[in-house]
Amino acid sequence: DATIYRKIGNGPWQAALEGLYAFPYALCPDPEAPGALYAGLGDGTVLRGANVGESWEEVARVAPGLQALAAVSA
Repeated sequence: DATIYRKIGNGPWQAALEGLYAFPYALCPDPEAPGALYAGLGDGTVLRGANVGESWEEVARVAPGLQALAAVSA
């Protein structure tokens, strides 16, 4: 299983999302929401983390093999 970790300030690294069924290959910040992050998994799942990784939701599915991700402000 794969895990996404986070570090807040000088605190220790901690797991933000554990037990992922696919490896996270791409991460990028949301340009319109401070503290939000998108994670692209190798199976094509795109997750959005809010509150500096406190909560996560699936927001899209794309072709498997995702290796890059970009968030663009409208």
